Amino acid sequence: MSSTVPVTGHRPTAPVVPLRPRVVARRVADLRRRLTERGTAEPHHGRLLTIITEVLDRSDDVPAADLDLWERYLRLLEEHSRSANATAACAATANLVGLGLFGAPRDYLALVELADVLGHARLARIQHRYGVPLEAHPGLQLTTEALRRMVTAGLGERLARHPLTASRAAEIENACLRAAHALLLQGIDRDWSVPVLDSVEELVDIAVNGTIVEWRHHMALVTASAWTPYTDRLVEIAAETGHPHAVAVIAAIVDLCREHPGAAPPRWAPSPTARHAAERAAALVAERRCRREHAARRGRLRPVPDGPPRGG
Repeated sequence: MSSTVPVTGHRPTAPVVPLRPRVVARRVADLRRRLTERGTAEPHHGRLLTIITEVLDRSDDVPAADLDLWERYLRLLEEHSRSANATAACAATANLVGLGLFGAPRDYLALVELADVLGHARLARIQHRYGVPLEAHPGLQLTTEALRRMVTAGLGERLARHPLTASRAAEIENACLRAAHALLLQGIDRDWSVPVLDSVEELVDIAVNGTIVEWRHHMALVTASAWTPYTDRLVEIAAETGHPHAVAVIAAIVDLCREHPGAAPPRWAPSPTARHAAERAAALVAERRCRREHAARRGRLRPVPDGPPRGG
């Protein structure tokens, strides 16, 4: 006699569909509908609204680890979805999110177009003001990644190969550098002081593992006194890394800091404390370099052989 237990007639349970993606998709669809309506009513905001929409259209590509940030971004758009006065701010924030999460050619094109409309300084101020509340990490990971992509090696070549950006590749690359410089200046405290960078290892570490928060501390030192030997030393250290792109970026950032005030008005004047810190840093770097050169010269000298003893 078989001991098999008869199978009951229960239907298999339907798989559970995660609610979060469905909710996010509905919110995105609703935002896109509102943006389309505004595009008809506000043709003068057409390109700005398109920049926002182009980022929303990639909602399905947002990594799972960034969904919290994405939902905070959606909340920002929802709060201002019917406000014409906030259109530029929402487009600038969309560009920051697009660069930080995707870094597609259309995001770089949007950056140069926004800079043309708003100017680099205003664009950076908006992205800093509206971008910080989206961040959950004190190191501002979204802004850090966006800035990395603005100055990444090979950007010009990549943009030149894409039909959307090929005709403006050099212009976009230059705009990205200026946008990165402007973004680095946001939130700088004139009294910040940090240890000077005086070796290839230190520079590589801060470049590879640092965040925009750390980079801004070092920018405070550079902008406090951009013409000191310390800034020249930074370019020399970059050259010692053997990476021409790193040299070009750091040299360009230093040059932008040195631009005549009439071309790029500074947002603040360096305080005596910051200027003194920069001068001390330059003096320290010069002293260390002098010691290294002296040690190298001593290492190359041979001892003078003793002559015959006198009176011998």
